[in-house]
Amino acid sequence: MRWIDETIVDGIVKAVGYGAYLACGMARWFDDHVIDGVVNAFKPTFVYLSNRVRQSSTGVVENYGLIMLSGVLLVLTVFFYFVTA
Repeated sequence: MRWIDETIVDGIVKAVGYGAYLACGMARWFDDHVIDGVVNAFKPTFVYLSNRVRQSSTGVVENYGLIMLSGVLLVLTVFFYFVTA
């Protein structure tokens, strides 16, 4: 019984652990090279847009309400356009 535990069961556990280790390494490589690459590719765009939004911050509540109302109307227009089409 001890031989089965040390040879077969431990072998299976070690194989599964090594497979998980390899999968973790592949996931890390994918995150470091693919995901971070895509995020960094869009970084200049978001920096530019955030600077534009920061400049448009006026502190006047009515302006913010007008922008929210415009956004809601745009979403409703697009929604009804595609629902009725």
